[in-house]
Amino acid sequence: MRIASIIFLLVFLSIKSQAQTTSQMVDEAHKELDKAEERLNTVYKRILELYKKDTLFISKMRKAERLWIQFRDAEIEMKYPHMGTLDYGQEGRICLVEYKLELTEARERKLRQWLVRNIDETNHCNGSVGRYKDE
Repeated sequence: MRIASIIFLLVFLSIKSQAQTTSQMVDEAHKELDKAEERLNTVYKRILELYKKDTLFISKMRKAERLWIQFRDAEIEMKYPHMGTLDYGQEGRICLVEYKLELTEARERKLRQWLVRNIDETNHCNGSVGRYKDE
């Protein structure tokens, strides 16, 4: 009986330790996502500042960002369609946050193009990228 109690205690402590570790992983994933979203917002605000004289661009930029958020959320729902109804467990939540992080970092990289000054007026394929007006 004593051996069974010891085994039970060891299994219980192992499960509890693993749960705390997984919980910490979820927290860490959320912290990384928060940092990425903050970086994305910084880039977005900087673009709005650089292009503030181009009101048509600003309008299109805001529209694109609203649509990107809808796309990102739909993409996550497509990858994890049963998140609200099935229990993917803590690991599933970590995966969801990591996927959102991946999409957010990709968006930041994409938007950073508009921060680089494009002085080649002959390359029209760049469109609005880097064509902000100096103050």
